[in-house]
Amino acid sequence: MTAAKNCPHLAPLEQELTQQGVKLLRRASPQLEPSWPQYAEWACYDCTFDVPALSARLSLSEPVKVWNEFDYHFGGELGFTCEHCRYGVMGVHPEAREHALKIGQRAAPMFR
Repeated sequence: MTAAKNCPHLAPLEQELTQQGVKLLRRASPQLEPSWPQYAEWACYDCTFDVPALSARLSLSEPVKVWNEFDYHFGGELGFTCEHCRYGVMGVHPEAREHALKIGQRAAPMFR
């Protein structure tokens, strides 16, 4: 699967994910998942994000916001949304999956 949406605000993040070979779990839209009606499309990757480190290193700022949703029964997602492009790039919520690859640390990626 490749990037289907061209969001210049989140492109640096998706480029890094592609370069590191992180698996794209799914790409979705409100037609497929009505719980996200405010967004046109989003991509979910098989990793967790170091949100503060990525935000600083990739200069993710307005219109990019942090998306943090966790549920003890269903897991969750932690990532970034673009309010302008109505696009999101999600990773697995760290509380939902202890062993996901963590992207964004200064050192080489590590497994938790």
